[in-house]
Amino acid sequence: MCGFDPDQQADDTVLLARVTGADDQFLATIVNYACHATTLAWQNRLISPDFPGALREVVEQTTGAPCVFLQGASGDLGPREGFVGDVEIADRNGRQLAYAALSTWVSLPPPKTRFVYTGPVVSGATLGTWSHVPLPAERRDACSVWRSDRGEIKLPYRPDLPKAQDVEQEREKLIADERQARTADDETTARDLRAMVERKTRLLSRLKSLPDGQTYPFEIVLWRIGDAVWLAVQGEPYNLLQKALRARFAKTPIVIATIANGWGPSYLPPAGLTEKAFTRSPLPCSRPAPWKD
Repeated sequence: MCGFDPDQQADDTVLLARVTGADDQFLATIVNYACHATTLAWQNRLISPDFPGALREVVEQTTGAPCVFLQGASGDLGPREGFVGDVEIADRNGRQLAYAALSTWVSLPPPKTRFVYTGPVVSGATLGTWSHVPLPAERRDACSVWRSDRGEIKLPYRPDLPKAQDVEQEREKLIADERQARTADDETTARDLRAMVERKTRLLSRLKSLPDGQTYPFEIVLWRIGDAVWLAVQGEPYNLLQKALRARFAKTPIVIATIANGWGPSYLPPAGLTEKAFTRSPLPCSRPAPWKD
């Protein structure tokens, strides 16, 4: 079953980056959040960007610059209210995320400055004052670091990975069963069988794309941009990936972008769940809380 699970805790971290030019001109906003764009489902007949569309619209209307959405580690995360046909719900989900992002955007200091204590002022009480002051040259140089690294992790295939020929046989049988159900005017059974045929078709496409051998070459790309680390990975890791990384490196902003350079090995559940046939349980993307260092 893939659906909202109110008993689980979702990672509601929203990470925002502001892009400015050398002349301090504001150029773009980048919003990093972990949530499948699955508000809309079979009832929808429109081409839609789902919730990222309204997210971009609201942010761009406020800031006057482009907004880019990067999907975080969300293999097990989706909208609390999802799998619907009402595009207004998708827009509402997007606006909710946009307002959370904008609350962070307006709190950011001017570019190339830091907020520091500037001393006491004697008044009715002795007041401690703070101001935005330009970054020292050495600090600006440290924030100018830009480097990239590429790596590969060999992920072992599951021991119960099905064979393509077996899946093909199962698919052909489902197709025959579907035809039989349609001949008998059993539309409900035919509909369910058509969905099962589609599952087998997708599974076949994934199996045929896997390299030979016992492991999958899982590609990762790391960028170090100033104080932040940007991680791009294939497939759809579960939110445990970003929670563990951010807990381990609590003082380092970490931007995680998934489904990068292709979907790769598809879902990447944590250890302990791999024995389950279907492990994805979308969780709420409600009440996103801004996160910044």
